[in-house]
Amino acid sequence: AHMAAAGGEFAALNAFYAKKEQADAFAIARYEKKAKFFWNKFYANTKGFAASSKQRHYLDKEFGEQLAFLQLRATSQGRKHFVGLEVGCGIGHAIAPLLELFPDLLFYACDISPRAIGILKRDESLPHSRIAAFVCDIQRDALVLPPIPALATAVLAPAPDFITLVFVLSTIAPEHMPGIAAKLHAALAPGGFLYFRDYAQGDAKHVRLQQAPAERKLGPDFYARPDGTRAYFFSETFVTKLFTEAGFAVRQCQLMHITVVNHKEQLEMHRVWVQAVLEKPCP
Repeated sequence: AHMAAAGGEFAALNAFYAKKEQADAFAIARYEKKAKFFWNKFYANTKGFAASSKQRHYLDKEFGEQLAFLQLRATSQGRKHFVGLEVGCGIGHAIAPLLELFPDLLFYACDISPRAIGILKRDESLPHSRIAAFVCDIQRDALVLPPIPALATAVLAPAPDFITLVFVLSTIAPEHMPGIAAKLHAALAPGGFLYFRDYAQGDAKHVRLQQAPAERKLGPDFYARPDGTRAYFFSETFVTKLFTEAGFAVRQCQLMHITVVNHKEQLEMHRVWVQAVLEKPCP
C-alpha cells in the first residue's frame, strides 16, 4: 500500500511538471543574474564567435537615408564629425561598415561582455581613434560615455546623433525594457534617431523555441536558448508603445519577412523581424 501511495505521488508530480508551462522563479532569476556570464561564454565559444564575425552591411541600406541626413546636418552646424552609439556592439561588425562608409563618423560602442569589448579593441582593422569602446550592462549600469580619441580636446563627450539597437533588446526581460528605452532617450541628442531591429513573433526561432522544455520558457514570448542567452519576440504594437511612452516619435515600424534557404540541408527558414526608426523630437 505504501509503495502504491508513493507511486501515486510520483505520478502526480510528473503530471504537475507535464502541465507546467514555464520555468519557476528560481530558474528565471538565475538566467537574469547570469546574463553577463552567458554572453562572455558566447564570445569564448568558437561557434558564437564565428556567428558574430559576419559584418552587418544592412544598416547603411536600411537606415542610409537618415544617416546621410545626420551627416549633412552636422556639417551645416559647423561640426567636423557626427556621432553614433551602438548598444550591444559585440565585436564591432555592425559599426565597421559604417565607419568605412562615413569617414567623418565617430562611434561609442558598448556591450555587456568584457570579452567582446576586448576582442573589438584588439581588432587592428578598425580605426580606433574614431571609436570609444566600453563595457556597459545597459539594463543595470548608468550610460556614461567615455571620450573618443579623435575628440581628445573636447571638454564634454558629445551626445550621439543616432543610436543603433540591433538584436539586443530581445536579450533582456521585457519588464526592464521601459527603463532602457528611457535611458537611451536621455542619451540621444535632440533631433537624433534610434534604429531598432529585433526578433518578431512568428520568426523561425520563435516557432522552434515554442517547443522548448518548460524550464526554458521564461514568460510570454520570452525564452532561454540552450547556451543560456535569452530571446524575446516582439510585436509591432509592443515596440510602438514601448518607445512612444519613452518620449520617441515613431517614424517607421514594420515587420520584415525574409526566407532564408539552407541549400546544403535543403531547408527554408521564415525569418521575421521588427524594424523601427524612432526620433527624439527637438524641444
